Amino acid sequence: MRAGPKPAVDSSPLSLRGSARRELAVARFAFDHIRVPRGHGVRKPFRLRPWQRELVALTWDARPRPRVAGWMLPRGQGKTSLVAVLALYELFAGTDGAQVVVVATDERQAGLAFRAAVRMVELNPDLERRVQLFQNRMVVPKRGASFQVLPAVPKRLEGLDYTLAILDEAGRIDRDVFEVVTLATGKQRASVALAIGTPGPSSTRPYSGGCAPMSPSIPTTR
Repeated sequence: MRAGPKPAVDSSPLSLRGSARRELAVARFAFDHIRVPRGHGVRKPFRLRPWQRELVALTWDARPRPRVAGWMLPRGQGKTSLVAVLALYELFAGTDGAQVVVVATDERQAGLAFRAAVRMVELNPDLERRVQLFQNRMVVPKRGASFQVLPAVPKRLEGLDYTLAILDEAGRIDRDVFEVVTLATGKQRASVALAIGTPGPSSTRPYSGGCAPMSPSIPTTR
């Protein structure tokens, strides 16, 4: 991203194939606008795997929709890329004024998803010309939407007013941080706090990933 004054952005709406089902809308957004940023299939359209679509459906298409949910996935399953896609969908296709935050034990960890999202934006001129990129946040001025990374420090998180908060490596985040974030879910009509982590080494059987509503007062890694 370039330092200094930011160029004017394209204020025209992004072409979207929406759907009442969030799972389908996110899948269409990813395929139409996101390119794989690295590794296998680099620069090809981003196709959500069936289990990824199922996780999105279990969270956003459930009725009632959970305010707090947890996704526990093995390492190497593309959590960072999926988080980046979810953040960009909220930024470009969520409600006006969407606010997305990624919280992790430190800004380096939280920045993994942000850097993946920046690269996805850079690979698509339609996205790149509609955002302003900064060191640790991106903004879509026309929509009043933003995406930023924050460390898991309570005083840095107080007063959050987000539509999507992602707690990366949630099992390493302190309870007081978890509570500050989850208690802010009531400020927006449809905000979601999504805790993402990796199952511990004590598991006795293969784990294929999953999603379940979570109590705002009880952080969990399973």
